[in-house]
Amino acid sequence: MVSKGRAHETCLRNLLRELPKMIGDRGTLQSQAPITIPTNSEPYQNKQGEFGYANRRIVLPNQVISLPCFPDLLLDLSK
Repeated sequence: MVSKGRAHETCLRNLLRELPKMIGDRGTLQSQAPITIPTNSEPYQNKQGEFGYANRRIVLPNQVISLPCFPDLLLDLSK
């Protein structure tokens, strides 16, 4: 695993500032803590022995995105 760099920490700080305001009491937020999730939610090993995700979404720093569990909430990544 690659160590966290400045860009990672900056993004995390910004998300932790904005997401609680947006989500309020509609959900529980936690950062980089272990969780239990269904088997099909984790990267699975394919026939070639590689690990990856079934779906990937690439977003750019100037986009506005909806949150998967809260499609009515929009997060402006340019802030």
